[in-house]
Amino acid sequence: MPGKDGYKLFVGGISFNTTDQSLKAYFEQFGPLADYIVIKTAENRSRGFGFVVYENEDDMERVVNMGNHTVDGRQVEIKRATPREDTQGGGRGGGMKRGRDDDSADGNREAKIMRKLFVGGLNYDSTKDDVKAYFSKYGPVEDCVIMKYPDSGKSKGFGFVVFEESRALDQCQADRPHRIDGRTVDTKRSTPQSSKPEAMVQTKRLFVAGIRDDISEEDLQDYFSEFGNVTSADLKKPRGFGFLEFEDHDA
Repeated sequence: MPGKDGYKLFVGGISFNTTDQSLKAYFEQFGPLADYIVIKTAENRSRGFGFVVYENEDDMERVVNMGNHTVDGRQVEIKRATPREDTQGGGRGGGMKRGRDDDSADGNREAKIMRKLFVGGLNYDSTKDDVKAYFSKYGPVEDCVIMKYPDSGKSKGFGFVVFEESRALDQCQADRPHRIDGRTVDTKRSTPQSSKPEAMVQTKRLFVAGIRDDISEEDLQDYFSEFGNVTSADLKKPRGFGFLEFEDHDA
């Protein structure tokens, strides 16, 4: 069955020099495209993957069945886009629009998940207005909630704040620790599972999979340094994975 606007393929392992147009130029030789895109970071750097959408299923199947494909001198990985991968697109047509939901940033720095802050260790007497008033000094607050027990209505001791702009959250995290109503609170960038406090585990270590053979530890450290200070990189060749250690768990 086609997607909303055609038949979509995930293209992984592309060169960081590959553009939307060079991606299009390669794949349109197999049939007309409904859409195409190289996914980029907020700083407009390629994330190393993209999507193409064919108008016809036969063209998509031919590309999949051909096996190896080389784009801009780099052998790429081709597979049918899954629903999760499908949300990571952001093209010109309706087929690859980026969402602004809680679950995925999709490379969009202003997505809601990038503006949402988990606040733990709250004073049980702190109100929504108290929390909102405190964090408003970093920028306008779009939403604020304190999680409560449904039976008693008492605070669970944690909540969430959504800023109108991601830079307000960045400034808030740079200004840690925070103290509200006599309690030092724990603030973390929210995750899709952060409505469960046990999901908010602090870690400075990041697992990275699918690393190509030509990538070095220095390459990894250089790429991820835009998200925070990387203190170490440990690449497990030729197994294609590695670990990064950041100075701050908020990276």
